Amino acid sequence: MYYANSKILADDGQLNARLALVTAVSQVLTESLRLLGVKAPKEM
Repeated sequence: MYYANSKILADDGQLNARLALVTAVSQVLTESLRLLGVKAPKEM
């Protein structure tokens, strides 16, 4: 039922925008942790 209400796969434009957002958030978190002296995990 979740997928019926929250589409994960969308059109290419929306998919690319979401991927760009995730990439930007990842970069900000990695840099923020680096500034604090915390090593970010490669994967979880």
